[in-house]
Amino acid sequence: MTLQEAVDAKRIFKIDLKVLKDLPCAGGRTICCPIALFYLDQKKNDLLPLCIQLFQEPNETNPVFYPTDPPYAWLVAKMYYNNADSAMHQSITHLGFTHIIMEGTVICTHRHLSEAHPMFKLMAPHFLFLLAINKRGLDKLINIGGWVDKTTVYGVEGMLEVMRRKLDVWKLDEDPIPPADCARRGVLDKFVLPYYPYRDDAVAVYYLIEKYVRTVVRHFYDSPDKIEHDYELQNWAAELVRPREEGGLGLNGIAGNGRFTHVEQIVSVISAMICTCSVGHAASNFMQYDEKCQHCESRVA
Repeated sequence: MTLQEAVDAKRIFKIDLKVLKDLPCAGGRTICCPIALFYLDQKKNDLLPLCIQLFQEPNETNPVFYPTDPPYAWLVAKMYYNNADSAMHQSITHLGFTHIIMEGTVICTHRHLSEAHPMFKLMAPHFLFLLAINKRGLDKLINIGGWVDKTTVYGVEGMLEVMRRKLDVWKLDEDPIPPADCARRGVLDKFVLPYYPYRDDAVAVYYLIEKYVRTVVRHFYDSPDKIEHDYELQNWAAELVRPREEGGLGLNGIAGNGRFTHVEQIVSVISAMICTCSVGHAASNFMQYDEKCQHCESRVA
């Protein structure tokens, strides 16, 4: 099978970590911004690495590495790729999406929704301890000279910079919603990628969350007028999209763009937040030790 035939058969998968390009790193170090191709072995239901380019621009000092290269050259290429992948995972998928962005939504919720508000009560259990753990993490891990600075290649400055880059394109109605995220990445179809446990579990759980949220929201908002005249809800929605320079969160992908007029807009926003704080955090946090700490090539150091 040629490469083009494999592409046509939807058996080639690409990961491009260009967001890491020219990232400032601790101690003058350099982090790779690799591109990698993977081949789906249908007999094993596994993705096999085909090639790795460690930086974005191809040239004679930035070769493409293959499994047929000398064993240690291929091993080192995989190690540097995994290092970059781990940096992305820690700074964006885990800390950026499920901790930092959600901290803003928690503060916004407390600011505009009273504790007696039904939407506050719906979301509050999923916000439990988030502010406390973020405060502890900022003090102990992401402080200047702390754990991130001492043990990772990019340090605090690089970690925060990659968060800033990704926040500009992050969308609440796409990135934290498993079916939308998987569809965007071309892996929602089980015939394309048969073995993908995260997709299979996360999509199913998301639809259950959405169903539950819809039931609650419809109970309290059985007419458009109730939505229109709920000033707490509308102020909450407005601050979610208000630019950060004006004291808002500046989030993209908020249904209604800061003004709710329909039940499904409320359902979309709250379902995404609950899913991020539950499914998103569980998937990105609790796998870290098994995935990252047992193999030296998967560490962010």
